Amino acid sequence: MLKKFFLCLPLILSQPALAQETAAAKPDSDPQALVASVTEKILQTIKDNRARLGDAEFVAQKIEELIVPHIDQIAMSKLALGKHWRTATPEQRNQFVEEFKNLLIRTYKTSLVNYNDQTVDMLPFRPSAEQDRAVVSSSIKRAGGPPIRINYSMRYKPEDGWKVYDIVIEGVSLVTNYRSTFDREIMTGGMDKLLESMRNRNLQPQASGAGDKPAATASKPAGAAE
Repeated sequence: MLKKFFLCLPLILSQPALAQETAAAKPDSDPQALVASVTEKILQTIKDNRARLGDAEFVAQKIEELIVPHIDQIAMSKLALGKHWRTATPEQRNQFVEEFKNLLIRTYKTSLVNYNDQTVDMLPFRPSAEQDRAVVSSSIKRAGGPPIRINYSMRYKPEDGWKVYDIVIEGVSLVTNYRSTFDREIMTGGMDKLLESMRNRNLQPQASGAGDKPAATASKPAGAAE
């Protein structure tokens, strides 16, 4: 399951069918339209810069530009830290948000480099009972195996629009996987030790094709943080 999770990360960035179906919609009012708009830019960036995907600084810059603005970093950080968010100091929270963002960027860098034009079918969109919540679902076609389902959990705020706060692949939540790892580290060494570990991990050179992998934990999609 963990292998599937990280093999699918490049596909999180590739949804051409969605882009075709929702190109006329307004990105600020439709979660699928937002994903379509961002996806189109990412795919075009990959096509235009294949030769530069080995440049870590260039890839990180593009991730900051194209992906990070559409991630709800606070909500995702709260969910990833779980109960420890309430007991963390404001400074610790700020440090965690920054280091967690950097950790995700390292993973996204691997995704961009490894992307190789797999295909994605968008599943029918079912509006949520809560107007500020949405789940965009897709099915990944892959050679030699059954399709893999990916759900993008999103939330809406008037000041931010739609943003992603979790990604769930075949019932495995990105946020919950990290939360399990972070909880063990905090219980062992405390919050400051976790922050130090994250900083050290983010400062390490990243080998080509390597990602930062949390422990695999099957779960239902996590709910949005308050």
